Amino acid sequence: MATRRKLCLLLAAYPLVAPFAGQAQSPKRIYRVGYITVSGSQPRGPAAELRKALVEGLRELGYVEGENLVMEWRAADGRPERLPQLAADLVSAKVDVIVSTSDVTHVVLQRATRTLPVVMLISSDPVGRGVAASLARPGGNFTGLASVVADLYAKQLEVLRELLPQATRIVYLHERAGEIPVAISARAIERNEATARQLGFALRPLAVRSPVDLEAALASIAKEGAQAVHVSFSPFTYRHRREIAEAARHAGLPTVSASREFVEAGGLISYGVDLPAAWHRGAHYVDRILKGAPPGEIPIEQPARFELVVNASTAKALRLTLPPSLLLRATAVLD
Repeated sequence: MATRRKLCLLLAAYPLVAPFAGQAQSPKRIYRVGYITVSGSQPRGPAAELRKALVEGLRELGYVEGENLVMEWRAADGRPERLPQLAADLVSAKVDVIVSTSDVTHVVLQRATRTLPVVMLISSDPVGRGVAASLARPGGNFTGLASVVADLYAKQLEVLRELLPQATRIVYLHERAGEIPVAISARAIERNEATARQLGFALRPLAVRSPVDLEAALASIAKEGAQAVHVSFSPFTYRHRREIAEAARHAGLPTVSASREFVEAGGLISYGVDLPAAWHRGAHYVDRILKGAPPGEIPIEQPARFELVVNASTAKALRLTLPPSLLLRATAVLD
C-alpha cells in the first residue's frame, strides 16, 4: 500500500517537474559575427585596439565570446588581393552578420553576397560606390556608419590653410586604383580640387601603389614648389603611414590626414573620425541586425566624434609655428 502511494505521488509530481527540466536543457542561441579587414591580425597595435573597441561594445550589449558569441576574424595582412577569398570564407561560414572595416572590404563583400547583412564601420561614400540607395534608407544588405569624404577633406584643407596661410601649392597623395577599385573616386578628387581652389590652393594629385619611390617623388615635387601634402585615407596610406610621414618630413613638407595613427607615426596634423568610437558604435548596428532588423531599413549614420591631433615634434622639425587657435581646438598634442 505504501509503495502504491509513493508511485502515485511521483506520477502526480511529474507534470510539474518536466517543464522545468525541458527549459534547463534548451540550447542557448550562439551568434556568429564575421569581421574582415585589409590590415593585419597582430595582437597589438592600432588594428588590435579597434577590434577591442568592437568587442567591448558587443559585450556591453550582452554578447560575450565563449558564451553566446563566436567571432570569425579575417585579416588580409595588407594584401587586398586576399580579400575575395576571405569574404567567400565568411559567407561559407554562415555567419549572422559581417562587420566590414573599409571601402575596399565593402566593395569585395558587395561582390560576395547580396543577402548577408553587412555593417560598415566607416565608409567614404556608400551611395556613390553603390552599396546603398541612400543614407536614410540603404535598401540593400549594407548599413552602418559613413563619413562624407567631401566634408571631411574640406575640414582637413581648412586646417591646412590655418596652419599655412601663405601656401598656394599642395600635393594630394592617394592610392592608385588597382584590380579592386579601392582608391578615392574621380568624383571625390574633383570635389577636393574645387574645395582647394576656394581656399586658394592649387592641388596636384599624386597616385601611388608602392612606397618604394615615394620619397623621391615627394622630394621632386617639393623642388617644384609644393608646400604641403594632403594624404587621403585608404588601406594603403594607413598601412604605409610611417613611410609617408618620413618621406614628407625629409622633403620638408607638412602633412594633413584623417588618421590619428598617421600623426603618431610622424605626420604633422590630422582631422578625422575617432575610429575606436566608430568601432564601438558599430556594435549597436550588429545588435539590431541580430535582433531581426533588416539592414536595408536601418539608416546609415555619420560618426558623431571627430578629433584634431597635432605632432609638436614634427612641427619643430619642419620649423613651423603652430597657431594658438589650432592648439586650443586640438584633441591631442603629441610631443
